[in-house]
Amino acid sequence: MVDHWEGEDVIITFERNGSNAVRNYEGKITNISVSGGDENTEIKYAFGNKMIFFGKPKEKFKVDFDVIFHDSRFAQMQFGGSTLAAGTQIKSSNTQDYWRIGIFFVSKSEQTSSAGITIPPATSKASMQWLFVDCRAVTFERSFDSEDMMTGTMSFEFSPTDGDGYANFFEHYTNAATSTMLQLTTTNTEHRGKLNWSTTTGTWTGSYSR
Repeated sequence: MVDHWEGEDVIITFERNGSNAVRNYEGKITNISVSGGDENTEIKYAFGNKMIFFGKPKEKFKVDFDVIFHDSRFAQMQFGGSTLAAGTQIKSSNTQDYWRIGIFFVSKSEQTSSAGITIPPATSKASMQWLFVDCRAVTFERSFDSEDMMTGTMSFEFSPTDGDGYANFFEHYTNAATSTMLQLTTTNTEHRGKLNWSTTTGTWTGSYSR
């Protein structure tokens, strides 16, 4: 059990639709905020001094990241493009794609690192995960100060559910040392593909596809 989570306890991954690649991004992000998903209610008044309450559809969610520029990969999230590699232009005319974003909260002392890739342990005394599915980057504000580094704020939006009624926002928590953290190791229709990691090789495996 933990009292709170700190920045050093966070692992962040991004997966592009259909790419079968999982990338760590925690070293390039300084702030995260999640908002939206509001579900308003309305009242209908009936005869006999009766009131009927009913819920309206949930509003879309929004995830904001404050980021530090290392290369052009955040531009690919906004613009799209078929590949991210040195010498390849990423252009605003490219077709934008969808992303799956995973945020793992696990104590720094329990994280596993190999060749610059950080993954959660197979089990943990306390851990939490947020999973955002079918996200699209809607804004990317860039700024550069002569006395500071190049930074930006990127916003993703996603609906509460997809066209088939599956959720797009998942929150998972465990406080048992013997409990396996959330690994999407099967076809997993609900999460749109597997997402798992190997503590032996220190690698990610993903197959996110809409």
